[in-house]
Amino acid sequence: MTKLYDVVNFNSDASCLDAKAWLAALEGGEQSHLCKWLMLYIEYNKPVGIGFTGATLADIHTFNSEALLLLRKNPEIFQIIWRPFAHDLPFFRTDEGFRLNLTLGRLAAQHLIGRVSPIYLPPEFMQTNRQTALLAQNGAEATFIFAGRFKNEIKMMLPESPFLLKGIPDGILECIPVTSDLTKAYLSSIQLLDKSIWQNALANLSSAVVWRDGESSFLLPDGLERERFWLEVSGESREHIKVSEINELDSLQGYSYPVHPFSAWMNEMSMFWFVQRIRDLEQRVISTNSAITIARWLNCINSDILSAVEKRSPVVQLRGLRNDIVENYRIKRSDRAFEGEALLEMAEKNYDVKGDAIWQKRALAREQLVCNLLR
Repeated sequence: MTKLYDVVNFNSDASCLDAKAWLAALEGGEQSHLCKWLMLYIEYNKPVGIGFTGATLADIHTFNSEALLLLRKNPEIFQIIWRPFAHDLPFFRTDEGFRLNLTLGRLAAQHLIGRVSPIYLPPEFMQTNRQTALLAQNGAEATFIFAGRFKNEIKMMLPESPFLLKGIPDGILECIPVTSDLTKAYLSSIQLLDKSIWQNALANLSSAVVWRDGESSFLLPDGLERERFWLEVSGESREHIKVSEINELDSLQGYSYPVHPFSAWMNEMSMFWFVQRIRDLEQRVISTNSAITIARWLNCINSDILSAVEKRSPVVQLRGLRNDIVENYRIKRSDRAFEGEALLEMAEKNYDVKGDAIWQKRALAREQLVCNLLR
């Protein structure tokens, strides 16, 4: 039986998760889609490590506090993985901006759930070697890497078991590799409702770390039933992810974190102007240290503003839950360009969020949480 470590990235700003659909998933209190999704893990007694961004926790806190209660009351099921507040592209951040986003992500989890693991899940598996040092300085003990995201030459060089990362100028973190093939196997399993896909992927593995996006089942018809199907067929032993007991080693024996490809987020350079203005805004945020300015900057730096513009909508093979017919299904990217530009304008001009649009309600909820955390 395979020992499985299940690690879930949950980013409510995902480029395929429309803001209206996400807030609808939070409606209904204990009967909300989100609470029902969490209850599946409790029902099947399946431990899972979930990394909610701070922005996602702000949404849940404002619109579905019942889900926070489930997370708080079930630590044996829900391990809370450390995430930043905003799911940004870390390559763009200064040391100060990275540290600010990192710290507020941890504070959000501590404040709203009461606990957070010292294991950090980097957005998009992007992490500079300088940020390795900053993570170590700020209390992180480990981070993750997904070898399948890198070109084959780099993939072949990366160890398959936990190893040490060296930072710049110093600092060491454990690096936990994700078992690359299992992410695709999970997605194919819930899309095609075929248990053999998952079982074959696990064959001959004594232990494995599966990484997946928690919002994946939220993007498909009958998403809760599909997640239930996967939990039923994934009958392997599960444990919470842990930091290995690695003896202290000289930093020269560590590896560097490889540079993640960036073309998917800047494919046609459509948002290059946006990235430039965000960088200028970050300098002002650092110099003024104003809570409201920081909150509005965090609303702008989400990586999925770029993803929604630059990436094509994925088309997957989807088996119907009731008719057993396999058809192409297009998962549409949300329209984030207007929202991103409006949020940037608000941050630059420093004026209040006003209006009843879904994205405005969400932005205000996040502003309120950040200001409370910085009091």
